[in-house]
Amino acid sequence: MESSLQASIVRYLNSQQDVVARVNGPGPAHVNGDPDIYFCAYGLMGQIECKLPGETLTKAQHYRIGEWAEAFAWCTVATCKQDAVDLLAAMGEYASVHALI
Repeated sequence: MESSLQASIVRYLNSQQDVVARVNGPGPAHVNGDPDIYFCAYGLMGQIECKLPGETLTKAQHYRIGEWAEAFAWCTVATCKQDAVDLLAAMGEYASVHALI
């Protein structure tokens, strides 16, 4: 279930030092197609769209991820927790090379 994947990723991200993650839920500020999870790590913005294996992005999701990426947010589509682990590791490597951490 996609909500289980989201919860697993958010728990993992929030267990890491210098990381804050939230699930992008419904509400007045919600934008259709925005990624499921937003987080900040090492001073960098991250966005994760969760999909079960075999599922594809909607047009709105594809567009919104592109918007975030154009604004230099780190984005990925995660079909498992390891995808989030890999994204966070890449962000950490970037941050250490650029003296952000």
